Amino acid sequence: MSSSPRSSTALSPVSDTTPFRFNPYKAEFAADPYPTYRRLRAEFPFYKTPGFMGNELFLTCFRDVRSVLSDARLQVDTLPQRIQKKSEYLEPSDNLDDLSQTISQWLFFLNPPDHTKLRGLVSQAFSAGAIAKMHVFVQRTIQDLVEPIETGQIVDIMPTIAYPLPALLTAYILGIPKEDCGYLTRWSRTLFWVFDQPISLEKYAKLNQVAAEFTAYFRDILRQRQQTPQDDLLSHLATAINDDDQLTEEDILSFCAMIFSVGQETTGSAIGSSLLSLLQHPEQWALLQREPTLLKGAVEELLRYESPTQILVRVAAEDIDLAGHKVLAGSRVVACLGAANRDPAHFPNPDRLDITRAIKPNLAFGSGIHHCLGGPLARMMCQLTLQTLIEGFTELRLVSETPDWRHNFIVRGLNTLPIEFRRY
Repeated sequence: MSSSPRSSTALSPVSDTTPFRFNPYKAEFAADPYPTYRRLRAEFPFYKTPGFMGNELFLTCFRDVRSVLSDARLQVDTLPQRIQKKSEYLEPSDNLDDLSQTISQWLFFLNPPDHTKLRGLVSQAFSAGAIAKMHVFVQRTIQDLVEPIETGQIVDIMPTIAYPLPALLTAYILGIPKEDCGYLTRWSRTLFWVFDQPISLEKYAKLNQVAAEFTAYFRDILRQRQQTPQDDLLSHLATAINDDDQLTEEDILSFCAMIFSVGQETTGSAIGSSLLSLLQHPEQWALLQREPTLLKGAVEELLRYESPTQILVRVAAEDIDLAGHKVLAGSRVVACLGAANRDPAHFPNPDRLDITRAIKPNLAFGSGIHHCLGGPLARMMCQLTLQTLIEGFTELRLVSETPDWRHNFIVRGLNTLPIEFRRY
């Protein structure tokens, strides 16, 4: 193989032999996927498996992952359609119509032109100017969440700060009463089980029920906004219903469920993982305390080091060739973002957390036309949360040395993160 550097669009060579079997369901992979990613990246950068979710190809190198995420020949995952097909084998009363409809308009399940249309209608609410205006609300919300914590108290920050913060901000953006966030948060976390594939029919039934409750709630709010518009995103979307065939009511209901469920899980996971990483590296935490001006770069490094979204799936729309490897139409290509963000070819000494690292683009929130719409908001929430904790507490101490990671290979996040807080 040539030793000359590859172009920015080049892909790694295919590995034809696989002396070990990649199994992301193993408990040790959930606890620490990076040794497995290292081996895949070094020995089998294109790892083919017929038995995980069908005929699939796993990519782990930064250039390969970035290239594939921008390849128009590869379309988004077909999970909504696969769920709908399951209804064919169920009694009519047990169908999964509510679930498949609810997730059908989630942006990462849409291809152009539908993706372009919906993203264009909502993008203004996530523009740099709009995010800047949310700064005060986010800062005040974090202060409200942190204020009750007393010195010496042990608090699990996941249900106390990490998950409530994005839920409250989403409610603010949509114009939903914050008093409703309790059950909306529970619905959101349950609905996110849809990514815990494969799942049982019993769990599918629960997801379908939650999807129906989610839809009923947002339908009532949406119709109120149609009657009495307000200065919020939901009112803006309500005006687009059947306006030159832009959006249907079902499109909007699906979108609302998406930003609540996905936004809460990815941002909450990012906040929890970032704080854990810093406290596991006390010299980095101490440096950030001494030099809070490093916060912006620190957040980028933390997102690279523990990416909240670990995997994105693409489906070949036609027979294509990737690095000399034929990918048949309908086959899935799995882009491992967590592995790509630890690629030494792009990030020197990638397994070292270094908040002074020169900022380079990472794939924590994807790439291409499907890069996460809420990525800038998640960055802001992470930064302001860390800033508030630095300013308000002299010491944060991990209660457990063994992180309680969720067994989900799509999103890397913590179940719990108990911390002892000491104030100034």
